Formats: sequence, C-alpha cells, structure tokens
Amino acid sequence: SAFVERMNARAAELGCHNTHFTNPHGLHDTDHYTTAWDIYLVAREAIQNEPFMTLCNTLSYEVPPTNMSPARELHTTNSLISNWKILGYLYDGAEGIKTGTTDEAGYCLLSSAVRSGQRLICVVLGCEGSGVDIQCYPDSSALYDYGFDNFSTKEILNTNELIAEVPVELSKETNYVVVHP
Repeated sequence: SAFVERMNARAAELGCHNTHFTNPHGLHDTDHYTTAWDIYLVAREAIQNEPFMTLCNTLSYEVPPTNMSPARELHTTNSLISNWKILGYLYDGAEGIKTGTTDEAGYCLLSSAVRSGQRLICVVLGCEGSGVDIQCYPDSSALYDYGFDNFSTKEILNTNELIAEVPVELSKETNYVVVHP
C-alpha cells in the first residue's frame, strides 16, 4: 500500500490528473484508472531513464535457476519489436515500452519509435483482438506513420539569437534588457 501511495504521488507530480492506482500490477480494480494522456506523461519521464529503456527493449532474458525453479526464459510481448509471439507487426525504430491486457481494458500498448532523431510516443487503449490479430499493433504503426510523415522538428529561433534590446528604467547601471528565445 505504501508503494501504491508513492505511485499516486509521483503520478500527480508528473501532472496526471485522471489517474488513480490501487495496485502496482495494473490488474482490474474499479478504482484503478488512467487516461492515454496521463500514460504519456509517465512515459515521457520514464524514457529519459536509460536502464529503464534498456529493460523495455530487451527482447528476451534468461532468469537463472534458483533452489526453487530451473532457469526460465522470458520474452517481450511487444510485437512491434519482436516476432517471438506474433509475426507481422515489427515496426522499424520501435522501442518498448509496455503491453497490457485485461478483459475490462482490452489490448493496450505504450510504445515509442525513433526516426531521423525524432521520437514519438504512442498510447493505444481498449483495442480488440484475438489470437494473432491484435489491433493495438497496426493502430500504433498507423499512428507512427502519420506522425513521422506529417510532423517534424524545426528550429524557429536559435537560443543565442538576439530578438531585441528593450529600453527599461531598471537602475542607474542599465537602461535596457536583452531578449533571447
């Protein structure tokens, strides 16, 4: 319960106004909810953490044996980055981040993709699917294609560019301020 309290506090710090956690695993609870925007806010922060992104982009991992179980191999369930479970959904430049499915929420996918130095984050919730036909993957790919094809990063003003020297009466030492972007 203390961890869940910290989750809610951190979500609020990130500006998540429509999120409330009741558990750390995300399984259904009527008082456990979020929005695509709030998930984006969390992801925008999380992708800055290199170890987190390394984990999200790990396709498989062998858990060493213990005294309780033999070695086990775990695989990502994100078909944008791996053909392990389902073929046909790989997306060039895709990265993690998290899949999730419950009967109540449907198929959900939080991912990012990078192309020519531009990163997009995609959140799809409530998708339908069965077997190998899971709509969150083609929906995410279509959104990435649209984003990369229709938007770009442009430098409007250089931070060192002088915009203006504005006259002011601040003190005896100066009669203007320099304005930069």
